[in-house]
Amino acid sequence: METTAASRPTRHRKAEAKAEKRIEQLNSAIERERAERAVAEGALEATRGDCARLQREIAAERTLRRRSAPEEAFDADKAKEARPSKNGNGAGHSAGNGEPPAPPQSGAA
Repeated sequence: METTAASRPTRHRKAEAKAEKRIEQLNSAIERERAERAVAEGALEATRGDCARLQREIAAERTLRRRSAPEEAFDADKAKEARPSKNGNGAGHSAGNGEPPAPPQSGAA
């Protein structure tokens, strides 16, 4: 014998309706969580891609700096040789012949 909703006691119908409502609420919550997770995973993937791109750019920049570092060091040495001494006396930072600069001259010689 099959029971219908009308033949069940009121208490059981209320409990069943309450359970169905709770199931719908839980299913809705699951769908919201899935949507939020998809958004978060998309953002995470984009961030990972940005991080990888930045690391590649940094590595490329470091490679360029390493390749140009000896040339820059050479140019810096030339610039030091061309500068006069700070007090105007002597040959500056280098005499250009590999010798250290001459000591400063005193005013009374």
